[in-house]
Amino acid sequence: MFLSLHNNINHLKQLTMKKLMFLFIAVLFIACSKEDKPIVIGSKAEGGIVFYIDEDLGYGFVISEQVVGKARWSPRYGLVEDVYNTFIGDGEINTQNIVNYYGTDTYAAKICYDLVLNGYNDWYLPASIEYGMANYNLGDKMPRLGSEAISNRLWTSNNRQHMGDTRAQTYKAYEPLAGTWDVDKLTELEFMAVRKFKLK
Repeated sequence: MFLSLHNNINHLKQLTMKKLMFLFIAVLFIACSKEDKPIVIGSKAEGGIVFYIDEDLGYGFVISEQVVGKARWSPRYGLVEDVYNTFIGDGEINTQNIVNYYGTDTYAAKICYDLVLNGYNDWYLPASIEYGMANYNLGDKMPRLGSEAISNRLWTSNNRQHMGDTRAQTYKAYEPLAGTWDVDKLTELEFMAVRKFKLK
């Protein structure tokens, strides 16, 4: 009887050790599988598709995987100052300046400014160069457009001074004749959104 009890205790110990070992291996496997994969151009991460990485500044930029709206550039005519900036990241300050100028209404910059997408709420209307860089770097991975696919014109956050107070800049996303075009601000066009994120 004593021997049988002893054998049962040893058997239980062996089972417990096996279970613990199995649990340890399972936890280790899960931890390894959740390791952060390196973020590269074209990665789906941080709420969108990565199209630019600036390792010197420690930031990356993603563009939304689809158009996020269709609206006028502005609710009314007016020349917004300080939205001439066309470098990577400038869409953020451009968007802020447009919203400061026009306030509450429904227009492209405000929609991006208020956008909550894939868990992030710091999106902005891209500057023309940001569309261009996404188009160049992503190639076939550049998100396709929606109902404006024939013209492929997207609102940018740029309003150059020579355009006066009635026109703003669009970006034509695909060949032929990819590039920027001036369009009446009260025209309803589609647009995408961009956000920047800090590299880990």
